[in-house]
Amino acid sequence: MKKALFCFCLLWTMEFRAAALYEQCETANPYCAAIVPSVNKEGKSYGNYHIRDRKMINAGYSAVVLYDNDKDTFSMIVFDEKTRALYLTLDTLVSPRGHDYTYSIAAVSETMIDLAGSGDTYGDQPRKLRYFIDLDKRALEAKHVRPDIYVQAAELFGEDMFLAGTIGEPIRTETAGIIVRLPVRGGEIKAGQAEVLTEINGRKLAPIALARLENGRLVFYGKDAAYSFDGKEWSASGGRDTRYFRPNDPCESIPFSRLTDMTAYNVGYEKCEKLRKRNGDAWRVGYEGKCPSEIPDAAGELPVTYENRYERYEMSSHIVEVSSAHKFAVMNGNVPDGVYELAEEKCRYYPLPVPTDDEMRSIHAQALGYRISNSLGAFQELDGKVWYCTSFSGGEGGTGVG
Repeated sequence: MKKALFCFCLLWTMEFRAAALYEQCETANPYCAAIVPSVNKEGKSYGNYHIRDRKMINAGYSAVVLYDNDKDTFSMIVFDEKTRALYLTLDTLVSPRGHDYTYSIAAVSETMIDLAGSGDTYGDQPRKLRYFIDLDKRALEAKHVRPDIYVQAAELFGEDMFLAGTIGEPIRTETAGIIVRLPVRGGEIKAGQAEVLTEINGRKLAPIALARLENGRLVFYGKDAAYSFDGKEWSASGGRDTRYFRPNDPCESIPFSRLTDMTAYNVGYEKCEKLRKRNGDAWRVGYEGKCPSEIPDAAGELPVTYENRYERYEMSSHIVEVSSAHKFAVMNGNVPDGVYELAEEKCRYYPLPVPTDDEMRSIHAQALGYRISNSLGAFQELDGKVWYCTSFSGGEGGTGVG
């Protein structure tokens, strides 16, 4: 049975996203009148500042998030409600994406403030911060930043469940790797006994994409690193395993100096293009080009290369083999969504069912005029059948059913 790769996100149990105020400052606002002069060293207009969120800590103090539109920064502040004055500045945070980010206060107590950040438009690039405070001492005692953990691989090894992936979104270059070991006893995961690994031999883990059981060892693979566990000790190795990841683009190795000799350059480029195509792994699928369907105007197409579409380990999860001469390719996102039946060097395309406008209106009355953006989401082959979920982007003129 082929298994698809699923990604999960470990979140704090509390709800972090809250409606921000976007309250533009003016001198009549008591919070602005007290806070802005202390941060406004350049004499800017009060209208440059906004109160993004505010929550009462107790009868004497409140937590306030002040936004500086000019600098695109957020100040986390404790405000004295009795004296109507700024009491303590906890932090100043620079927006990670220009003028399209917000911070809101998730929870407060007399010793702790939780702050949550996310992109305004898409809700991406989440951040979670916790400030430990001592109001009596007027002090910030500690600050903890808790990024999201994106689990890319899960494997049971011995009596332990191992989860591995990235700290931060996998698509971002600044992410690091993480492995979490959870003891399983009597079929249950024991809470509070997790072992978290972010380094091996003093070196930080690279982002991890998949796990494999090989020769009695548990091996986690990143694009250019691997981490192996034998039940007692961890080891690390570098280099790319081309069973699971494609080699670097062969055309990158053509020297720029060859441009002075176009014949040599063209010969070199022709050779690397052939290798690039082979590295693109269309041969693993067994078909490329147009793929007819019984449904009118619904022809699919399989590409000549899967470079920048699916890595090799991902491709194996998209292909369900019935026999060496008969297989199904379940495709989503990078080619027309649906199931492609491949047999005897022929292809038949079964497109993803998409709701009609009338069906959409019966479910979402407000969806009139929206683009239906349904796509094939997570899927799983089980007992000769492919089960799948649909996904869609709700926003920017698109909607769907899922």
